[in-house]
Amino acid sequence: MGQKINSLGFRLGKIKKHKSIWYSKFNKYQTILKEDIFIRQYLENLKLNFLNILILREEINNKILIVIEVSNLKSLDLDIKTIINNIKKKLKISEKILIKFNEIKNIFKNSRAITYLIITQLQKRISYKKIINNILSKIKKEKIGGIKISIAGRINGAELARYEWFKKGRIPLQTLRADIDFNFSKLYTSYGILGIKVWIFKKELY
Repeated sequence: MGQKINSLGFRLGKIKKHKSIWYSKFNKYQTILKEDIFIRQYLENLKLNFLNILILREEINNKILIVIEVSNLKSLDLDIKTIINNIKKKLKISEKILIKFNEIKNIFKNSRAITYLIITQLQKRISYKKIINNILSKIKKEKIGGIKISIAGRINGAELARYEWFKKGRIPLQTLRADIDFNFSKLYTSYGILGIKVWIFKKELY
């Protein structure tokens, strides 16, 4: 079962929290859900490699708070006012929108940061084995239980698609108390799509 289900979805409500936190009446649920999907897609289309996007809604204060996790806060060059105005225009909403940034200092404990690192280096035509070996050597110093990285597709432009995976330590996917950070990303290349998955086993809770 641990191999056939999303590791985050499997743990939602137990040790993992939802990425959108709000409450609404049944007739409003569909429109609010569509708004959340649009906000996420709009921010991801900026291609600034945001690690996580959390949306909090306060109906009483008529406010939407968007918390964005980034790896390097200093490198961001954003006009937040135009971003907020564009979201408001597209969604035609009157709610007050606030955007807050949180910097993650240790990217080697974040699965999304590692997938971005792999994607940027693959785009520079660096060998996938060299990339993953560098990541595994750097992750030795971190206090984590284990890591697994998989790449699927026409790797290095090969004629046949294949599946390669690398593992270090434990990845107990069936254990609900295991704090596992998972991310899946796609890399669009001239010879096809590569699927990159990263599992990080941080620690056992309880």
